[in-house]
Amino acid sequence: MRISRLFVIICLLAMTALPQAAYGHSSIEKTSPSSGEVMNQSPQAIEVWFGDYVDIYKDSITVAGNKKADVLLEPPEFAPGDRQHVMSKLKKPLPSGKYTVTVSVISIDSHPLKSSFQFEVKNPNPSPEERFDNLQLARMSPSDGEIASSSPAELHLWYTEEAKITAFGVFDDKGKGVPLEEPAIDPADSKHHIVKVKETLHPGTYSVHVYAGIGHQEKPDVYYFAVGAYTPIQTGNSIPADHLLSVNKLQALGHWLSYAGLLMLAGIAFFQVVIARGTGDSGRIRKASYLLFATAILGFAVDLWLSRTEHEAVRLSELISFPFFWVPLLQMALLSAGFWLFAGKTRLVLLLLAAAAWAFTGHSVSPVYGGYVGIALGTLHIFAAAIWCGGIAALLLMAPQDEAESWLRRAGASFSKWAFASVIVVAASGVWMTLKYVPAFTLESFCASNWGKMVIVKGVSLLGIAALGYWQRRHLARLAALAARFVRNLRIELLAGWIALAAAAVAVDQSPREAEQGIVPKTVIADGVRASASITPLQTGTNDIRIRFDRGDFTRVRIALSMPPNERKEDTAFSLGNGEYGLTGTVLHSPGTIYMEVTAAKEDGSIAAFPFEIRVPGVERH
Repeated sequence: MRISRLFVIICLLAMTALPQAAYGHSSIEKTSPSSGEVMNQSPQAIEVWFGDYVDIYKDSITVAGNKKADVLLEPPEFAPGDRQHVMSKLKKPLPSGKYTVTVSVISIDSHPLKSSFQFEVKNPNPSPEERFDNLQLARMSPSDGEIASSSPAELHLWYTEEAKITAFGVFDDKGKGVPLEEPAIDPADSKHHIVKVKETLHPGTYSVHVYAGIGHQEKPDVYYFAVGAYTPIQTGNSIPADHLLSVNKLQALGHWLSYAGLLMLAGIAFFQVVIARGTGDSGRIRKASYLLFATAILGFAVDLWLSRTEHEAVRLSELISFPFFWVPLLQMALLSAGFWLFAGKTRLVLLLLAAAAWAFTGHSVSPVYGGYVGIALGTLHIFAAAIWCGGIAALLLMAPQDEAESWLRRAGASFSKWAFASVIVVAASGVWMTLKYVPAFTLESFCASNWGKMVIVKGVSLLGIAALGYWQRRHLARLAALAARFVRNLRIELLAGWIALAAAAVAVDQSPREAEQGIVPKTVIADGVRASASITPLQTGTNDIRIRFDRGDFTRVRIALSMPPNERKEDTAFSLGNGEYGLTGTVLHSPGTIYMEVTAAKEDGSIAAFPFEIRVPGVERH
């Protein structure tokens, strides 16, 4: 009864303390047509490349035209042998006009991922809307990335189309505005705009913010120049994070119930077959097993119900083909068969198979997070957790009333060896998976993510368990004689294990990428030139990007930052001398993976390209 009451209290605490919002975590790396692309003729297919494996269904790709009418497409399919490349062929060519592509897939951790982008089939007789789409800031003076020798009296802008400047501002490296006159159009060239500066600019970097429009539409541009010397722009930075109270409590509770129920049942079966071998009190453990079975089934039922409600647009016949749906069904079947139909070694095998199925869902199945090695280590991680957690429960419940001390001494000594090995396996596999999931991070970025917080909770719980278990092993003979103290310590270990499982239940729906922080790779070699990149600070907000080349004379260096499918910005870097180039301003707008391509133009006209990936920490907003 005491165990049952304690279990109910833990469940109630979990319902109030296990928070978490579920987001989709696969990222779009590329699309064809690309976002904003203007095409001379209709594409033959819509193609999308993802950073991780995804699952698709009938309406995963849809295309709407100018009048919101759907475009006829073939059902989406994966490119041969590539579950990260999805395509849908057009049934007939598209006429001129703008088109919106909506992408709806299911990420590797079972959450919906939705995104959209636009492209255009060009009309030879442009309308005002089409002219607006072609509007670009072609050049400026002082130019983007230029270090002017003295303060300019005027700023000049040339556009590709006749446009009206609706807003214009210049700010220094501290964010202070510069006094300006109203923009004026050059009488000799209607695409040329002139803005006079009312005061002398002090040395440093300046950002120019301008809005230009045609008709009722307008678009922004930002570029940078410096006077006398380059200085980083300074304003605030932060790592966007979600509070744990934003976590989906019901989802985390469902995971936790299934983890606690199935892992403890599997561990108890292992204890009975390998350690107890027919000894001990089977009556109490049988009653507890009914409670654990009901707990696991309830957890799986909650998971399945939430998956169905989260993907209402997907037909049930399609939904059941996704691993995050059919794996829990398989686990329920294996659990039920092992619990009701078999005993002994057969029950143990079935329960371990049910637990191992978790390793075939979530992040570990993706090659990005380890693939087959990740699945193997994940399986060992699960088995070790089951042996340890279920073994403690068995020690608490199976001690016979007669000769309890001798039984605890004998069974405890055998179990302590397995528990010690299990803790080592859990720790080693956990460290490997953490480093594989998040290869580049800082303590700040790790702690800012909910995934990182839960990994820390698991680690602290494991350390506490290891310390207490080691102490108990050292004093096993004496503690067995003091059964009350021995049982109390076991209960503390079991509670720590439940906390670790609760942390795992929260972490399973979090994205490890939210904890990443760094540049990958640090250096790139192209055309015999080595380029290295650094960013200070590497957080959302204003940043200072430095590119260093080991040799080579370049006439211009451009830095393009993009987050497919829609975000892309390209600027000219400031030449700082000795092969170093800089770019400053609000260049990292949001968390996630930002693709940076550095292009360096040589004097002979050739261009060398240096690709980098910037892992910006924080919770992505969807």
